[in-house]
Amino acid sequence: MVVFSDSDKSSQTYLDRLRGFVEANYPRSVVRQDHPTIVLELSHIKFDLVPAVNSWWSGLQIPDKGGAWQSTDPSAFNRQLTDRNSQCDNLLKPAIRLIKCWNAANGYVFDSYMLEKWIVGNLYWTCSNLRDYVFEIFDDMSPQSGSVRDRERVSCAQQRAKTIRSLEAASDFRRAEQEVARLIVR
Repeated sequence: MVVFSDSDKSSQTYLDRLRGFVEANYPRSVVRQDHPTIVLELSHIKFDLVPAVNSWWSGLQIPDKGGAWQSTDPSAFNRQLTDRNSQCDNLLKPAIRLIKCWNAANGYVFDSYMLEKWIVGNLYWTCSNLRDYVFEIFDDMSPQSGSVRDRERVSCAQQRAKTIRSLEAASDFRRAEQEVARLIVR
């Protein structure tokens, strides 16, 4: 999030400023607008730069999908994640990291932030270890875009999780471990 000191312009003006800055300072990198962000791709790292303004009557604001301003509280989700992680014996954050590794290795089937919000919002009644959380997340997954590629990647992950469970039930832990590595990093 990049907070601008002036707040009297349209959100597109601030997006244009961010794009100009990124293109000037990272000329060999991929830069694109993915409203309401400017995306900067450096090798295997992707940064979503979001313009923000601080309004005295509305607080911190970021662009919505239509280009208007919407209020935001960036610390709220972090507090929610921390609380939820505590409720889950501090196993939710590591599970999220593994799922985000899978997501990146599979071409970002899901928007990273929306995936994290979805995971935090789920219930995990039967989970007692990291494996349970990861498999529960995969079991509940469905691709948001509905593209054939995304559906195939989710289906493949779900099938691989099912295979891992079968291998564990058969006490074939060596093969189960190999399948876990394939599941997460493809």
